[in-house]
Amino acid sequence: MAVAENRIVDVAESSGKTTPKTARKDDVKILVVDDTEGGHDLLEVLLFQIGYKNLVKAYAADDALEQLSRQHEAGEPIGLILLDILMPVVDGVQTCLMIRADERFNEVPILMVTANTDVKKLKDAFEAGAMDYLEKPISKTELDARIGSALRLKKELDRRKELLAQLQKANKKLELLSSKDSLTEIANRRTFNWFLEKEWRRSIRKNHPVALIMIDIDFFKLYNDTYGHQKGDSCLKEVAAIISKAAKRPGDLVARYGGEEFVIILAETDLETAKSIAENIREEIERTSMFHEKSSISNCVTLSLGVAAMTAARGATPDKLVEAADSALYAAKREGRNRVCVFTE
Repeated sequence: MAVAENRIVDVAESSGKTTPKTARKDDVKILVVDDTEGGHDLLEVLLFQIGYKNLVKAYAADDALEQLSRQHEAGEPIGLILLDILMPVVDGVQTCLMIRADERFNEVPILMVTANTDVKKLKDAFEAGAMDYLEKPISKTELDARIGSALRLKKELDRRKELLAQLQKANKKLELLSSKDSLTEIANRRTFNWFLEKEWRRSIRKNHPVALIMIDIDFFKLYNDTYGHQKGDSCLKEVAAIISKAAKRPGDLVARYGGEEFVIILAETDLETAKSIAENIREEIERTSMFHEKSSISNCVTLSLGVAAMTAARGATPDKLVEAADSALYAAKREGRNRVCVFTE
């Protein structure tokens, strides 16, 4: 690299213009990548004059990557890179590609330093990940302005990235809230409908059965009228917690269907297994012994449960399974409550 290419041109004084200063320049660690000592010396003088004194040198692509890694591991990451575009063996464009290939450094601003303003070369540099370029001979004013612009842009991009992360986090929270029943904190009816449709399609593909248990708290209106809505809410939450413990597999879903009704979707589960799970739930509720003096079948809270299972067929809808489980639940109520009934064709 010829020294003539690197002579410093300072137009700040001659133009009478003042260059906006970037705040806390000493905090910005700049990596200067140039294959000549003369190139480093001239840039170092220029950078010192405009206030950037925290500099790191590299003379080739592998050296640049080593410096980036070393500073990163030391907790003092590089904040900006000045990269000479014309270097032997591995040029600036390839070096830029290598830097961008490492996810630790793919957002560090890179400014190409070049005497070659060939459009194709600059296009290659921008496509490789350069943010801007500086043309030799270098103007101190332009260097200050372009570094300041690059750092401000990086700060704005970081701010937007943080805002996007916060928005995504908020959206996930909203999505979670919209998928859950606010009282019992289990899935709501909307999530149940979506999950059942998904499992129904999977049943068609895999030719595996899917089971559904519909659950109703016996004489819950009387419970609410007797003990008040606050006590009724506690009862709903207790029942939801017990049901949730019985359906713990990733392919299972417990949801509040509405009012005092709950549903359980059991993926790849046959009728006998689903019936056994339903019976365990019924017995566990009885063992809990939540007092219910107005129940005509027991002195504690009890459940009626309807169970259905089927392998989905093409052309059929999951409504068929819901209707079957609902029919079994109705039978359980009709036959005296506090029992499990299964649907049979």
